[in-house]
Amino acid sequence: MPGWPTTTVPTSNLDSGTDTPANARSDFLTMVQNVNTISDGRGAADGVAPLDSSSLVPLTNIPITPISKGRFVDRTPAGTVNWTVPAGVTRVRVRVWGAGGSGGYTSPGTGGDHGGGGGGGACNEQDFTVVPGSVFTRSIGAGGPSAGTGGDLDGVDGGDTIVTSPASATPATYTVTAKGGLAGLGPPNRFGGGGGAPINGEIGIEGGAGMSGGARGGMGGPSAGGGPGNAGTSLLAGAGGGGFGSGNSTAAFPGKNGMVVFEW
Repeated sequence: MPGWPTTTVPTSNLDSGTDTPANARSDFLTMVQNVNTISDGRGAADGVAPLDSSSLVPLTNIPITPISKGRFVDRTPAGTVNWTVPAGVTRVRVRVWGAGGSGGYTSPGTGGDHGGGGGGGACNEQDFTVVPGSVFTRSIGAGGPSAGTGGDLDGVDGGDTIVTSPASATPATYTVTAKGGLAGLGPPNRFGGGGGAPINGEIGIEGGAGMSGGARGGMGGPSAGGGPGNAGTSLLAGAGGGGFGSGNSTAAFPGKNGMVVFEW
């Protein structure tokens, strides 16, 4: 791209009373060259984008950053597994949800209020600058299983969801965690479980707490950024919701599994 003109055009030979055509030619040439340079340099030197024949800025001169070109979603607890950065990708956004805790249970022999609801899992988010072909590790938390109906029972905590960046990323070897929700309790307390907490990450939100037990059991806490426990089917609502508490021979609900989303 030509540089922006930095000198003025000579005008001493452009006075019609004293000039000669031969002397004026070089001044006219300099002027025309500067005008062409200004036209060619629009959008680079002065920050003004060029215009098309309709006085509109061409689309090619408007920088547009897509919200997301690709997405990988995993909701399956399967130990620690890898995710490889696709070819051509240099920036990745990671979102993680912890799993929900299951609800507590009150046996018919004990009676009274049902068990408390399980807490929802946390949500956490981090952007990374990455090298194509490098490898993240991920581990998705399992929802707390139902404790069954074999007596007064507390629920089970939801598992943590963890993602660690490769050494070549920025930030390097960085772990983003969304803690699972805590279990709802059976008698004597029948409290709802607390929501999971985020660890590290740029944007972390705690999961919702489960409700304490009542005549029909405590409602499970919502996952952070999602819907209520055991009630949603959308991408976000399905992650990390806590389970309802229960009683009267009806087993308490399990918590929802956690989730990992890679976007680029």
